[in-house]
Amino acid sequence: MTDPARYGSLTDNALDEYLPALRALCPETWDERRRDEVAGLILATMRGLILTRRTASSPFDPGPTLAALDRALAREEAADTE
Repeated sequence: MTDPARYGSLTDNALDEYLPALRALCPETWDERRRDEVAGLILATMRGLILTRRTASSPFDPGPTLAALDRALAREEAADTE
């Protein structure tokens, strides 16, 4: 999974496939930069969880990571009301 020549296209395809869908979930009132940042945060978190699950030698609980992501997204949404 660390060979860029062999697996690089998987990353490129994931970016093309998932980032537009994640951007579309963001509120319409957000500018493009903010949508890109939040979509990137979500995708990076999910990819990290998948990589950890695939490579960890012991059981991994994604709960704390997902809880932290949820808090970050809640703070991002709350920034609109401040």
